[in-house]
Amino acid sequence: MDQPPTAVMLSFAPAEQLRLYRLGEPTRFHCVRCQQDKTAILVATKGGGWAQTVCGDCHDSLVVAQRETEALERRLAQAKQPPRKVKPRQAKETPLQPTDKRELQLQRQLPGIDRLLAFFRAAGIRVEVQRRGRLLINSIPTRPLAWTVPSPMRPDWDNIIDEMALKYAGGKFLKAIEDNARFGEGLRAFLRRREKGFAIMRGDVRLAIIQATSARIPHHDVIHGNFLKPGPHWQQVADVVHGAEAELVAEWEQEQEARTAAAAAEAEAEAERRRAAARRRIEHLPNNLAAELIDACLDASRRIRLERQVAYERPVVLESSFGELTLLPISGTENHLLMPFRLNRGMEALKGQLVLGDRDPLPLLIGEDVADEDAITAWTCALLGFADATCIEFESAEPTARREPARSRRHLPYSASHHRPSIPTLPRKRWPGHLEPIGHWADYSGAFVAGHRRLLADGKAASADASDRARQVGIILHRHETWVRPHTRGVPDGIEMRFRWHAPTYMRAIG
Repeated sequence: MDQPPTAVMLSFAPAEQLRLYRLGEPTRFHCVRCQQDKTAILVATKGGGWAQTVCGDCHDSLVVAQRETEALERRLAQAKQPPRKVKPRQAKETPLQPTDKRELQLQRQLPGIDRLLAFFRAAGIRVEVQRRGRLLINSIPTRPLAWTVPSPMRPDWDNIIDEMALKYAGGKFLKAIEDNARFGEGLRAFLRRREKGFAIMRGDVRLAIIQATSARIPHHDVIHGNFLKPGPHWQQVADVVHGAEAELVAEWEQEQEARTAAAAAEAEAEAERRRAAARRRIEHLPNNLAAELIDACLDASRRIRLERQVAYERPVVLESSFGELTLLPISGTENHLLMPFRLNRGMEALKGQLVLGDRDPLPLLIGEDVADEDAITAWTCALLGFADATCIEFESAEPTARREPARSRRHLPYSASHHRPSIPTLPRKRWPGHLEPIGHWADYSGAFVAGHRRLLADGKAASADASDRARQVGIILHRHETWVRPHTRGVPDGIEMRFRWHAPTYMRAIG
């Protein structure tokens, strides 16, 4: 461009082919020296026009370099002239050069910066301190260190050096790796920018990570050193890698085997979930079933819909001659309730769900891979067992009155102390004849109360909460009924509700 990008507020005296300007506002431009796009209020031009722009840092470097060159030329010219005799005079303290002043100022602002400067200079990398706390590393300007250092009070200089070495001296670092990282045949180094270093690999097995300030081998102490230059620290890394390689390879192989096994298990579980999700719905009993069995299933379905009295909060296991039927707690939403079940017959396990609705028979949901004959067997067993376990007739039970102290009984009215209403309740100590508690459950069956309907005294009505809880298991309360929550007294969680199911004789028709 022939014209300045924005208004020029101040023009400085030219220095050789450069001239520095202060613009009216920060402007974006391209520096022809460092080949970077910059946005700044100070910009210099080269060659007298605006076609070549130079950033402020590069302008300062060029001017300083030019002045140093001129000073050197003057000293050489003076050296060629014959020496003059001069009177000795008292030596004066040499004033600090501008770069030294900036370095001292930066050390006061960031204690420990001298470690960073010494680290790079020891590796033969030129580092200069520029204005505003910037560095010039290998002629590449950095951001102000105040922006780079996370905590000026306690900076992590090793981490900062590792990052800056890879960013501003990457070629030097790579050359040091190529010349010194000779740890054995077949080992290769790979750049890992996120870890600010190079990974030493044996195939897919990582043996070490080398950063500018340290080398890390798993399960071993960190090896510190300047890895931008040769030194005994390279041999130390080689010795540790050689001794640790066999263990690291074996550990990697074990991890791979574990991951493969975990992936296989997850794949199998996913396949099982997909098989379970692939379900079909059966709504009609086949005509080839015995007529007595069809009638019994239709009656069981009707009883489940209209006469169900109880609901269980834990699985109920019914043992019979044709297998073991497990009825699981009702699940789903109020508008789509399901009764899951599992039928075990020898080594075979069939899983399905009864759809609680308003039609008979209640439909069956079962896996696509289940044979038709097995699906019908599971369906009929689930209908008959669910009805026998939940459509239990209530028995009248006179609650046992607690013995009141003699003093208090003397003041009770006759009707309150002698006339208690007879309230039908679910049998606790004695279950219906077709359900015989067995196993450990027999010791606890009297301490269990299933969720059930309960009659209320005249004039009483169920609360909204009780009605909602009943609807959640597909039961609609009648007038003068309420719903009693299921609860247990001292029954361990691991105890199954297990019964011997004395099923009707027509169940022999089940395949």
